[in-house]
Amino acid sequence: MATAGLLYAGYRYLRSKATDWTYYDGKVVWVTGASSGIGKELCLQLVKRSEVKLVLSSRSEATLNGVKAELVEAGAKDGNIAVVPLDLGELETLVEAVEKVFDCFGHIDLLINNAGISQRSLARMTSFDVYRRLIKIDFEGQVLLTQTYIKKLVESGRSAHITFISSVAGRIPVPFRSGYCAAKAALNSYAATIRIELELEGHPIAVTVVSPGGVKTAVSKNALNKDGKPFGEADAVTAEGMNVAECCSQMICAISNKVDDFIVCSSLERFACTLFTHLPLKLATRVILPKYKRYLSETLARVK
Repeated sequence: MATAGLLYAGYRYLRSKATDWTYYDGKVVWVTGASSGIGKELCLQLVKRSEVKLVLSSRSEATLNGVKAELVEAGAKDGNIAVVPLDLGELETLVEAVEKVFDCFGHIDLLINNAGISQRSLARMTSFDVYRRLIKIDFEGQVLLTQTYIKKLVESGRSAHITFISSVAGRIPVPFRSGYCAAKAALNSYAATIRIELELEGHPIAVTVVSPGGVKTAVSKNALNKDGKPFGEADAVTAEGMNVAECCSQMICAISNKVDDFIVCSSLERFACTLFTHLPLKLATRVILPKYKRYLSETLARVK
């Protein structure tokens, strides 16, 4: 359990550190999935506490304009907020979208890859088209955006920071999220690899992976069911999850301190991560299943 002890010590160390709000002052930050949930809350907290410029992206331009109005009402300058709609599922449009984002302020200092979609379905009953969509949005789209962004950074020689909003589900097996778990695990591996490669080449580009657990957002309602339609309701993990403001506050702290890898979740979810990291799979499963029995039973009845 030595590694678990080190991880917990790192977690406690970060919790003891204050957010370095000056890190964000004057920076241009691009947030995908900015129309709601974690993405929107990150933007609200940033404009309230720092002199930051933001580029907001999600599928709906109208919704993004509404978020921009809220940010201006919260204290942001209208000229410091730009809107560039994009759809991670439309890979052929993403390179052009990156160019449009750079046109807004000339450069991007921090990319927060937050956009994505979750899943609530039994693996054996899930249409393969659902898996294709999950991988395209939660992995391929994010990688393409990041690859295009890195290319422009290397050409310019600018320092920058890339943050991936991943998930605890990318670290441990979570029932009813088989495709989502796979996509997030792939994203985590990609992020860890490019972090090493960028350091080896001497490029001044930091990479942070943030893995939230259950958070009170609409992620479960918007998740794909076995047929690719919205699940339509909040499951227990989401309904009883962490407050989105507290979650984002911890994320902003981790990003400002350039933490490589940060988990923000409940103590039970953190315990599950430790179990699956250090115990044999069957033993970890046997220990954790009773603690999630109510959630698993309720959700199982809904996904069939």
